[in-house]
Amino acid sequence: MQNPALLAATVPCTVSTIPPPCYRTKTTHDRFAPLTDREIRALVTRAGSGASGNLMRALRAMTSAPVIVGANHDRFTIKASLADLNYVVPVPTGPEFVDAVLDIVARERINLIIGTDEDVLKALSDARERFPFELFLPSRATIDLCQDKHALNVFFRDKDIPVPRFYEVGSLDDLEGIFARFEGDGVLWCRVRHGSLSLGATAVTNVDQARSWITQWRDLRKIAVSDFTLGEYLPGRHYHVTSVWYRGQVLLAQVTEALSYFAAGNNPSGTFSLTGLARTVTAPEVLRIALDAVRTLEDSASGPSSWNSKKGRMAAPR
Repeated sequence: MQNPALLAATVPCTVSTIPPPCYRTKTTHDRFAPLTDREIRALVTRAGSGASGNLMRALRAMTSAPVIVGANHDRFTIKASLADLNYVVPVPTGPEFVDAVLDIVARERINLIIGTDEDVLKALSDARERFPFELFLPSRATIDLCQDKHALNVFFRDKDIPVPRFYEVGSLDDLEGIFARFEGDGVLWCRVRHGSLSLGATAVTNVDQARSWITQWRDLRKIAVSDFTLGEYLPGRHYHVTSVWYRGQVLLAQVTEALSYFAAGNNPSGTFSLTGLARTVTAPEVLRIALDAVRTLEDSASGPSSWNSKKGRMAAPR
């Protein structure tokens, strides 16, 4: 009987009638055999998005181009996918998502999964023992830590990794005390401790602005006051460090500098976590901090890592 949570979308779109396969248990050979010794059959999530499209183009530039299968819960976005075959799957935050991905893995003989957002990575991480190959993901504890920006900030500060000072907002009454810690700084950065794409983020210059901003998100988006953080504003150059790791070894790393931001003019801060235009730069200190941060999080890191760093008023990157 076909899994009702799984639809295969091809061009033209059809529905798969292949019955659910039986899952094999892991073997040492399956889990650790180098991908260079086998045909790569990759599953890419959020198929149809701009990020997944760039990734698929890069994969096809390999000397031996892999078979690419796309997956997305959005049946409209997936129509723009560049994959060889596409599957509409349940939302990654739902209980059926992992079962659907396992169906795809067995049906399409997938041996590599490239997750492209934190909800997918969280779901795959929590179910990693169900997959017949290595997922190249950080540990569950590391993924959980990285999804809480304030907890991650405190962790790095305790490990002497240069990061901006941030404090959690337990209640609106805490705002005056936090501003007092930064007396003379003029501008602070307010944002939600969870999420991505600069969720709930803006620069604020006084307690009234911070209170109004947080209250608006609380009332209109139902985000709790305690989910906000307030801290050091870094107005300097913005760097992004991408690195790929395998069992604690850096395979490659690249530092880019943001020159413009995607849709930045539509938010109060004028900045965004997605760049519209960036350039590759040589920034040894930025690179060192980013690699040290990964090593601090994981003794034997595997998979990709992304690190954002900005310079403060004293020009030191954090």
